Amino acid sequence: MQKIKKIVLLMLIIILSGCGSPKLESEVFSPPSISITETPLPVVKQIEPVLKSLPTQIKTEISPVKLWINPLIFDRVKEYLVLPPNLDIVNQVDLADYRLDKSDFKSEEGSSFSEYFVLSVPFVSLVDNISFNDLKAFWNSTESDTYQLWINPADFPVMQVIMGTLNNPNVHISNEIPDGCNSDIQCVRIHRFEESSPLWRVVSVNNLSIFDRYADFDQYPLRINYLIQESNNIKTRVQEDYIWWTRSSNFYPDQLTVLMLTGTSALTRGTAFQMEKNGVDFPLKNIAEILHQADILHVSHEVPMFEDCPPAVPLREEMRFCSDPKNVDLFKMLGVDIIELTGNHLLDWGPEAFLETLSLYDRQGLLVYGAGVNPETASSGLEITDHGNRFVFLGCNISGPDNVWVSDERPGVQKCDQDFLNGQITSYKQQGFLPIVTYQHYELDGFTPNPQLQADFWQSAKAGAVIVSGSQAHFPQGFDFVNGSFIDYGVGNLFFDQMQTWYRKATIDIHYFYNGSYINTALIPIINENQGQPRLMTDEESERFLSKLYENSFYEKN
Repeated sequence: MQKIKKIVLLMLIIILSGCGSPKLESEVFSPPSISITETPLPVVKQIEPVLKSLPTQIKTEISPVKLWINPLIFDRVKEYLVLPPNLDIVNQVDLADYRLDKSDFKSEEGSSFSEYFVLSVPFVSLVDNISFNDLKAFWNSTESDTYQLWINPADFPVMQVIMGTLNNPNVHISNEIPDGCNSDIQCVRIHRFEESSPLWRVVSVNNLSIFDRYADFDQYPLRINYLIQESNNIKTRVQEDYIWWTRSSNFYPDQLTVLMLTGTSALTRGTAFQMEKNGVDFPLKNIAEILHQADILHVSHEVPMFEDCPPAVPLREEMRFCSDPKNVDLFKMLGVDIIELTGNHLLDWGPEAFLETLSLYDRQGLLVYGAGVNPETASSGLEITDHGNRFVFLGCNISGPDNVWVSDERPGVQKCDQDFLNGQITSYKQQGFLPIVTYQHYELDGFTPNPQLQADFWQSAKAGAVIVSGSQAHFPQGFDFVNGSFIDYGVGNLFFDQMQTWYRKATIDIHYFYNGSYINTALIPIINENQGQPRLMTDEESERFLSKLYENSFYEKN
């Protein structure tokens, strides 16, 4: 180890000696004196960072959009408006960028909203049309007492825009039904379309009904169009695609369903005889125009249609009923959608004839309910969706005879089980359907329903059926409203050969549905002639007939 240290020391001396000439004064080693000269480092010029000045952010105020609204319609339209966040409503039209006012022409350039109003009367009123000129004259008169007119306060300013300044003291501005609307004086209500109620029947204005599928709504006098337009001195604009309104109207015809329910039909006996002599279209000639307006047309046909049905000529008077299958063309001509099969003559010719009837309807694209090949199909509801409204049709027979009811062994008609039916109705209602219930109940020769019929109909209404209708009645009966649902205890004959006084008379019940709700009903009185060719009643006939029905109606006090 000492040897290694000596070698390292010797090498160090040699290295150091190469740097100068040291003077050795003794044998003792001394470290050389080393002179260290500091070499100056190059001067590095410090560069100051050059900061570019950014543009100053100037906070600019965006001028608010200024909107003028006609004061008469301000409260009315504000619930429909979607206002931009940067907007001022101004009181002077010459300061506005945009103006909102009534417009007579929907085609004018701008953003518009159309609001529809209707006239309605108590359901039992015999009025079905009011002239707009007569309405305006009443509004502006200081003396006329033709009506007691009822209007909600929120709608009153708009009515002054439509009809001018109110002068008549017989116009009641109230949220509650006025005392003046009683049974002795004709009361008319003006209200927005969406406030329509079954208890107040909507009537035509200038013979234009808002429920008419083919109406020219540009001619409808109780429509007001609100229009937002740029003013001539506009300074600030909203974005080009800005939507001012929550919707474009308070009435969309494509959300309306017109359902027509009719009474007893039996293309047999005298009616079949007339069809054989005068053509299959004989029964429809006087009422086709009315029935063609239906979106859903219902017929209750009580007899089987099969190939071996005996000929209609010569006239057969037996009570065992059937019809030639070719007579189904009548239903196709009318545009019938649904055949109710609850009638008590459907099994008159046995199961095979009934099965042939079911097959015929199926081939013709006619939907059926109330009967089937087994209990499951007979009890099933018929579900239909039209214009966004979802319906289910349920029907049953309580009166028999026993051989007409379906069983596990034979096809037939659904026997009424009210508890089971109530459960179906409630279940469908909870699923968002509008239940329509029709009965083949006990037949009565009179206007007053018997206690069991009345109780069954009320149960269905209270379970959730929006319409309950009696298809059994050859003799027409009265009406009720229960929980807001409409009941017709007996519609009467549509196509049948009974020519006795009251058996000839009936109604076509037109029910209106909108956006998933039942909103109104109209009754069309008809009278049968020529053993099964109904026509519309005259005004005088209609007034007498409906008055008689109303006298025997409304047993439930809503």
